[in-house]
Amino acid sequence: MLGTALHGVSLAVLLSLPAFAADKPFPPVPQWENLGTIDIVPCPKRIESAGTLTCGENTPSIFFLPDAERQTETGAAEIAARITESGGKGPVPTPAPDLKTVTAALAGPAILIGYGRDSLPESDITHEYQGVSAWDEEQGYVIASAQVNGHDALFVWGREPLGALYGCITLRHLVQREGEAVVLHKANVVDWPDFKRRVTSGFQSPRDDTETVLAQALETAKRFVRRAALLKCNLISHESWPPIDYLRERDLKLIEQLIPYARAYGVRFHILHHTSVGWVERDKDDAKYAGVPNLRGYYMSWSRDDLLRESMDRFRNEVRRIGTNTDWAFHYPDMFEGGWPQRSESCRQRWGDDRAAADAWFGNALYQTLKSESPTSRLELINYPYGMNLDYPGNAKSQQYFEKISGLLPDGVLLARREGTRDAFASWWRHIRQPLAVWWSPETFWGARALAPDMAFLKSAWRGENADAVYDCLTVHSRPVLDVSGYTVAEYSWNVSAPGSGIWGPDPAADTTKAASGVADDYVYDRVLAPDGSRWDRWTYLQGRFEPRAFNYDLVERCCRLIYGSAVAPAMAESLRCAPLVAESYWSSDPVIAAALAESADRSFLALAPLWGKKELFQKSPGSQVDTYAVYTNMMKVNTDLRAILGARAAKLEADARLDTARTDPTPTARSAAAKAAAESATQGLACIEKRRAELRDAYAQFDLEGKPWYMLLAPGYRKREDVEKKLDALVGGLNLVGEEAEALANSASSSAQRRHILLPKASRPFTIDGDASDWPLLNPVLVTAAPGTDPAATARPASRADAAAVCYLAWDETCLYLLAKVVDDAGPKPATGALTTGDAVCLWLNGNHYAAGIGPDGTARLETYAGIPPVNAVVAIRPVPAHSLVPDFALLSQAPEGMDGQPGYIVEMRLPWEPTRVRPGIGTSICLALGLYDQDNAPETRQRVFPATCKPLDAGGLLTDYAAATLTGESPIRFELADVRKEDRTMALGTDSIIHARLIVGAPVDLTDLRVRVTALGADGTTLASVPLSSVPGFLRQGKDWRSDPLEFNAGRARPSVPLVFTVTANDLGFRTELTIK
Repeated sequence: MLGTALHGVSLAVLLSLPAFAADKPFPPVPQWENLGTIDIVPCPKRIESAGTLTCGENTPSIFFLPDAERQTETGAAEIAARITESGGKGPVPTPAPDLKTVTAALAGPAILIGYGRDSLPESDITHEYQGVSAWDEEQGYVIASAQVNGHDALFVWGREPLGALYGCITLRHLVQREGEAVVLHKANVVDWPDFKRRVTSGFQSPRDDTETVLAQALETAKRFVRRAALLKCNLISHESWPPIDYLRERDLKLIEQLIPYARAYGVRFHILHHTSVGWVERDKDDAKYAGVPNLRGYYMSWSRDDLLRESMDRFRNEVRRIGTNTDWAFHYPDMFEGGWPQRSESCRQRWGDDRAAADAWFGNALYQTLKSESPTSRLELINYPYGMNLDYPGNAKSQQYFEKISGLLPDGVLLARREGTRDAFASWWRHIRQPLAVWWSPETFWGARALAPDMAFLKSAWRGENADAVYDCLTVHSRPVLDVSGYTVAEYSWNVSAPGSGIWGPDPAADTTKAASGVADDYVYDRVLAPDGSRWDRWTYLQGRFEPRAFNYDLVERCCRLIYGSAVAPAMAESLRCAPLVAESYWSSDPVIAAALAESADRSFLALAPLWGKKELFQKSPGSQVDTYAVYTNMMKVNTDLRAILGARAAKLEADARLDTARTDPTPTARSAAAKAAAESATQGLACIEKRRAELRDAYAQFDLEGKPWYMLLAPGYRKREDVEKKLDALVGGLNLVGEEAEALANSASSSAQRRHILLPKASRPFTIDGDASDWPLLNPVLVTAAPGTDPAATARPASRADAAAVCYLAWDETCLYLLAKVVDDAGPKPATGALTTGDAVCLWLNGNHYAAGIGPDGTARLETYAGIPPVNAVVAIRPVPAHSLVPDFALLSQAPEGMDGQPGYIVEMRLPWEPTRVRPGIGTSICLALGLYDQDNAPETRQRVFPATCKPLDAGGLLTDYAAATLTGESPIRFELADVRKEDRTMALGTDSIIHARLIVGAPVDLTDLRVRVTALGADGTTLASVPLSSVPGFLRQGKDWRSDPLEFNAGRARPSVPLVFTVTANDLGFRTELTIK
């Protein structure tokens, strides 16, 4: 059976294997200081000047030793082309199978290119640097300056042809135009790469199958292949778009035509697929996929041999056509546990809980298919989770998984892991026998720094194992502004000890036994320390670009000279060192970091502005046809927009932080002073926003930015100035809320009002946001309706709760707040009309932010930010229902409303990320929260409801001190326990009944009033046999003080072996239901 043979290696043998040279000395530091004014990326390890040679009438001849892949010929052509491009007289390279004879007969200056130590014409050429020989390192090379027959000769010699090509690329940089002359700087060079397999970002597939588009795509791909080679990267990624399980015909045609060109440059293709047995877009109507899980657009099964065979047939066709120059990576589903919890019933029956064996089964099928068609191709597997220390006690499950799958896979498979500390990598070296593919996709980069210093930390992953690989995860083909980051990765993967390189170390004080608060998965990730011992992200934003300098600070300008030209490099480098990206979902809500991001956008903009209109100063980088001035104009647009948004956002977060202090200060005098400071901060923030708005308008007019595109990163950006100003308007609303609440707090010392409390239970798992309430547990409902005597339409509609009312539920996890609202509305949900952006809406106020979930003018559900910081990756779903069944909900309310059950309406579900709210979620965390309902109906009947019911109307713009105090709890919002439980079957007058004996324990994190407990006994069919309130429960329960009952006795009805019980607990701020069975 295909794929069922597992490569068995016992775990005992695996664990006895020594680590792969984990303690091997680090490679030597390259001689950056010897480069002078010449820019070479990556820098050779040893480079020493040996004078100059003019490339004029007496231009040196070029001879090369041919090789099967034509790599020396390509290198010779690159040198000749560089001389010509610089204005010199480029010689025609000459093949020379016998370079020793050519050398002996030299009659003029010459460049001699060859490979193989034994074929060197000269025997005394230096090939060592700090005790390491270029001949002992894959892709190593030397450049040696010598005098032969009285003439200048430069020997460019590689360990193999690819090494010779890299020597030619280094020599290419040594050709410079100086004044009127073209000069070749002679040098003695010894060099080799530290990571032997370096994957750079690459090119996309053709847009369609037409010959014209294919021809255009081929020329573009060639430029990316050449760029990879000039950066001395020997693999290039290919991205098929839109995604599919295996390559389309047009992709295969493109790569087939590209193979000879890529081979000549020593570049292999790196193709990434997802493990799958089908592609949903293509196969969704095929009956044989019924019951196979859809995991992010791919069908995945660990048990369907028939579907696996079809998948392997597709893969085999791909390998057969392009395998001679291609390696493959397969990503198991990019979700928790690689999609294993979503596996089908047949997978559960076949593998049980043995995920490692199932993943190895699939991986071995891929390996066998690949090797049967292309023995030289390599396979890489990406298994979730892929970025933690396997030796941490909290990661014992992951350690067992990787140990086992390592034992079941062949030695030659690569296993992928992402960036991390050296200790974390060492744990993988100890437990995994395969080589590693290091996916360097640093969190700080995605966290809004275009040139994070993380790139300089590849040294953390180096151990001297030739089979290890480094993958640059940046997609330069669609984001050319990231080209500089690609250069820095190329530098540090070639030279892990380049100046400024570092090793990430973990925080020794971090708890390694359990996941930290804020981590969604049950893994313990490293907390990386900065060089000064502070938190890494804060250091990156606050210190890394000042003193001490960021690790790649000096390298950035060298890269910019190569990409943009020396005239604009200083300004572009300064801009890129500071430039924030647009990954809004990653923007920190730390007020200090927010201020640093705003300052970054300011500095980046000020560095760029003087270059506006000076297109003639911008050059194209080698191997690229990208219009670098267009990249510059995109950067101007982005930084103009972001300095307005980030500046306003920083002001809002500063005011929020001051308001938080005022909210939590227990002393009235101190609270009043803190509130006044918050109000002043809000006033200053409003002034800041107006200043930013004026700057934005001036820049749009001066630089003609209206409608200009953004460079694409993680957000679509803003085409129009008005779109940016809408962001500012939302922040204005948020600052107004802060100011109003602060003023109220400053004057609330004499207030005796009791704040309402809500207990927010933790979600046992993330909710699917689809408008279906069935997966929500009934815990702590909140009623949003008209308070008695407050409904202006009560005379027209006496049963006011039959319209414009809602029962709401809230839950949380480490990443999101969840909201479910069952809205009663006789004419909703209505879409927005006129100037409104949402129609009927459920509103949420959270720590000074105001959000509304409603129907937009286009009829789709949307989340609108009316005040505060707009969330990224929020999700909302709205679904009409013909009638609500709310009796189970009312059972959890201390006072059940009338007129709502059985009425029509709609359901709203919302998922709101915590990040923009500045909430650090954890059990016991307290937040300010309120809920509202807007029911537009017809104009005379417009209704507004708010919880708590004493709040101002929605259109008054405030909830202020009438917010409810919401406390985050565990999955059970209160402590509810039964002690000394036993069942007694007792003979009664009418038969034998089951009598339950127990002691009840109840505790809560807040004061509870009107506390009631009801116990219900159920029969086998779920019918109620007995239901009574417990009379001994106190009506008031003090926060943190558990109540323990006297022994209770409860008649559960006729005797039976098992008695299902339902306990319902209600109070002023609580509605809780729990089930258990007594045997």
